[in-house]
Amino acid sequence: MHYIPEDGVYTYFRYNDKGETVMVMMNANKQEKTIDGGRFAERLTGFTSATNVVSGATLPDLKTLRIPGQTAWVLELKR
Repeated sequence: MHYIPEDGVYTYFRYNDKGETVMVMMNANKQEKTIDGGRFAERLTGFTSATNVVSGATLPDLKTLRIPGQTAWVLELKR
């Protein structure tokens, strides 16, 4: 599921019938952007946190996402 880019941030989701979901965010801006997770409620409902599959870092809250400038995230969503 793809979302129209907003303010230089492009987001899409990949998911399967088992409920496994990956969220990909790309920030093309030079500065950090704060994204309201509510925009993605259709895909984020039921998930409470995420793990960055590249760095291993945990995002404990999906309500507000702060993505650094010129960065791409691949996040495995967790229930």
